[in-house]
Amino acid sequence: MQRRMNTRNTIRLTSRIRQMAGFSLFAATMLSALLFTASCSTYSYVQPDFSSMNSNRQTSDDSAHASESKEPWADYFSKKDELLIIAPPVAAADTTSDAANDASSTGDVSTGDVSRGMVFYPGGLVDPKAYLPLMWEISRITESMSVIVPMPFNLAVFGAGKGEKVPRLLPDIENWYIAGHSLGGAMAAKLVHDNPDLFSGLILFAAYPGKADPLTDYSIPVLSIYAENDGLATKETIKEKQFLLPGHTEYFKIEGGNHAQFGSYGIQKNDGRAEISPAEQWEQTAEAVDAFISRF
Repeated sequence: MQRRMNTRNTIRLTSRIRQMAGFSLFAATMLSALLFTASCSTYSYVQPDFSSMNSNRQTSDDSAHASESKEPWADYFSKKDELLIIAPPVAAADTTSDAANDASSTGDVSTGDVSRGMVFYPGGLVDPKAYLPLMWEISRITESMSVIVPMPFNLAVFGAGKGEKVPRLLPDIENWYIAGHSLGGAMAAKLVHDNPDLFSGLILFAAYPGKADPLTDYSIPVLSIYAENDGLATKETIKEKQFLLPGHTEYFKIEGGNHAQFGSYGIQKNDGRAEISPAEQWEQTAEAVDAFISRF
């Protein structure tokens, strides 16, 4: 019975998607695979091994917060208008560690002297909390605010414009960037396509724009990060889709990485096998992002 209900939901959802004007080929391909292989079930957050995160890069501010049982970002996490926000250690989040584990909690964020922020769109059918480890690494290393935007049905195609409100909610942040993983990356590119002056840069994790949203002639700085063993957004496909991005786009390959390890949600069907740990992939990603946004 449950399988029949999932099938019906998949058919209804797919029908609705096909009716959407301007829906990108990339998003359609990724979404079709996700819907029919997962039967609309969400990839849940898998708690990582915290002892392997930042083991040799802790600062004096965050070393006291790292342990095998406590999420490293716990004291820097808050929720505002459903957004999941991580402040870097250099800023103080007005929240408690209990808030990090309470999905209904809210808190106001003190941005302090932080001048950069990053809006992030999750991958299709992935629990947005699965990206907390990655965005913590990015916040910590780049000293920027990270804002994860939950999506309707966990599908960014139904909320491509949701990131537009983030800069207004945190007006003290001067420079905003937008990033996304997989389907989330395609929809982040769509938001840039429709609002070219809203962000200071676009960062794609295993993603590229759809044919309906090309950025070929756009001046916005773009960084495309992809993984060597990605079985979904393969390195060959990333190369084939370069014509959809500006000629000045920068590319960074994560040796030994795969698709799912941009998040923390376990094994994804049809993905390649990673040869590095998730923590290594998050750190490499964060360092590439830091090198990129430091110049803009």
